[in-house]
Amino acid sequence: MIDQFWTFLFAITLLTLFPGVDSLLVIRNTSRGGWKDGIATSTGICSGLFVHALVSALGISALLLQSAVAFNVLKLFGGGYLLWLGSCSLWRAVRGKKPISPEIQPIKTRQFQLRRSLGEGFISNVFNP
Repeated sequence: MIDQFWTFLFAITLLTLFPGVDSLLVIRNTSRGGWKDGIATSTGICSGLFVHALVSALGISALLLQSAVAFNVLKLFGGGYLLWLGSCSLWRAVRGKKPISPEIQPIKTRQFQLRRSLGEGFISNVFNP
């Protein structure tokens, strides 16, 4: 019993110390577009958490766990989205394109960027099993 406790304590310490996908997404979007993008991303993540709570309350999550095919499809979508996020980030880094300062962006572009950050946070959390 005590061995399991130390293993559990070690595992939760590591999980607490290292940021997850959602945290890294907030950091990336905040550094890319400022605090408003960070707030939009966090709002999207919280909306995704709401979807998880709703799915759990309705009992759909139990169905997903019982259906290996549905759970694998969810995992594949989540993994594909993470690969897409990573490849887009690497592509931007390789191109060396500097982001436009939030203060000088046109309003339409700025609103699109906030919507994109909100959507990225939402999708990142919803497809994270």
